[in-house]
Amino acid sequence: MAWGSAYRRTTPVPNDRRVEAPKRLIGAHLLHPPEPPRLNKNGFDWFGREFRGIAIGDVFSVPLPDGSFAFGRQMNATDGANIAEFFRTRHDAPVYDPAILQSGRLFGPVGILADNIEHKRRKRPWKIVHKDPDYRPEALYDIPFLRGSGPGRWSYFTLEDEFTDLGRVSDEDAENWRVSPLLGQTRSAIEGVIVEQMKRQGV
Repeated sequence: MAWGSAYRRTTPVPNDRRVEAPKRLIGAHLLHPPEPPRLNKNGFDWFGREFRGIAIGDVFSVPLPDGSFAFGRQMNATDGANIAEFFRTRHDAPVYDPAILQSGRLFGPVGILADNIEHKRRKRPWKIVHKDPDYRPEALYDIPFLRGSGPGRWSYFTLEDEFTDLGRVSDEDAENWRVSPLLGQTRSAIEGVIVEQMKRQGV
């Protein structure tokens, strides 16, 4: 898990807090500042893929190797931060139950990719089982996300302070995704962590 320096180049910055870099005068020539880092548009993932048919509050099922299903919920798809949480429960069928949302998080909220979840024009194993248009995540901008380049060098930041290391993260917390990466993760990576954490936590 090495998100490290790439994070500083790609971490999204909300529109209302972007500051244009000052122009520098060298000799008699006014030089333009360097190109800004690539930013995500609202509703798009890190690779420019749109979250069509997927909205904040959508609960989706995740098939597991043993035939059971885990569940996640879309927390955010704005400011270029496409975030989901995954719950500490499993069911025999991909059917929504309100108890899913009461089971607690299996690990910290994590960045996902737009094509992780099924859409009418995109067949995927993760399928939406419930929509809640009134859902609003609490303290979204205070959630810690992982930054670092390896064991002993993990730290965390928040959407409120994207470019600031706010504290250290232990190797154990990084390994178990108690503090997870904001950079969008593949389905296989997330499914692997779900299986591992369910085993460790006896779910």
